[in-house]
Amino acid sequence: NAIEEMIAKVQPDIIFTHSSHDIHQDHQTVYDATLRAARSSRTTILCYESPSATQDFHPTYFIDVDKYVDVKIQAIRQHWDQRKKPYMKPDLIRGRLAFRGAQAKVDYAEGFEVARMVSAI
Repeated sequence: NAIEEMIAKVQPDIIFTHSSHDIHQDHQTVYDATLRAARSSRTTILCYESPSATQDFHPTYFIDVDKYVDVKIQAIRQHWDQRKKPYMKPDLIRGRLAFRGAQAKVDYAEGFEVARMVSAI
């Protein structure tokens, strides 16, 4: 209900949520709850890659983040309970962004699975 209420209040153009290919049980629950909450919304839903995403995560939508790599790394370092996790090391984050960038033909990108794409065109 909380997600559905927030969607109604904010009326976002894009909703970002976890992927269905995430093995973390809380992330799976958030993904399911988000899709249910957005069932009546005409909103794009993009699923992002987290460290607990499986190899079944296959992004088809990419956002060029070349200008924001250092900002992203700094933001993660501010997240106290995440900063010492081995999968949150700056070189691993930069490597993942470079890998997705290579897929998108840019230097650095974040990849998303499209749950729903809505366009006004």
